[in-house]
Amino acid sequence: MAAEFRRARRYYLRKRLYYSRVEENEGQASVWRSKQESEPGTALSSDFPYQELLVNAGYSTLEDIDGADADELCEIAGFTASMAITILSAVPTI
Repeated sequence: MAAEFRRARRYYLRKRLYYSRVEENEGQASVWRSKQESEPGTALSSDFPYQELLVNAGYSTLEDIDGADADELCEIAGFTASMAITILSAVPTI
C-alpha cells in the first residue's frame, strides 16, 4: 500500500490509525488524533457516500480521504471494494 500524504492532517490520521491497532499505544493514538483534529479540514457532507461509516473509521474530512486508495479503505477502514470505489469517486479535487 503506497500511502500519499498531501496534507499534515492525512499524515496524522495514518499515524493515529497505526497506533490505534496496537493496544499498548493508545496514548500515542490519542496524541495523533489531537494533531489530526487541530488541522483544518472540510467536513464530509451528510450526503457523502458512507459518511457515518467514514467518520467512525476516523475519516471525518475530505482531506483525510484525499490521497487514500481502495486498498487503504478496505484494509484499514474495513470497507468493501465497491464501497471504497464509491467513496473515492465522490472525493472532489481539493
